[in-house]
Amino acid sequence: MATKKPVSKPIRVLKVGTCPSLSGASNLAYHVGYDTEIRFRIWGNSGGGLFGREWVSWSTLEAALESPVTAGTLKRAGVCKGKSANTPGFLLAVLKAEGLVVPLETGGHTKADPSGFLTEIGKLIDAGTDIEVPTR
Repeated sequence: MATKKPVSKPIRVLKVGTCPSLSGASNLAYHVGYDTEIRFRIWGNSGGGLFGREWVSWSTLEAALESPVTAGTLKRAGVCKGKSANTPGFLLAVLKAEGLVVPLETGGHTKADPSGFLTEIGKLIDAGTDIEVPTR
């Protein structure tokens, strides 16, 4: 008897957002999605730099948010599977825009209280939100 492969749930896009990169040199487009957990991905960069479009789970990101958080700490934590060195810094900019990290005076960022974000996303999940985005 053949074994069945587990069926993966498609990721629903709950939110489409934009934010400045950490350097302020470009604007980023990003998505917040959900399948069995909350996920983030970078979708565009007005500065033209390369980035990965892979989905990164909130649980993976949250586990890597040791203070101070920098693009380098996210990269070393292996949160991004792609080859672009820009993706961890762009994800950090998204986390900042969503209020999940805040800048430290001494440099880097620190984890913020995620309850407001999680409440907002929970409402979108419960509402069945599924934004159609163009494929590229």
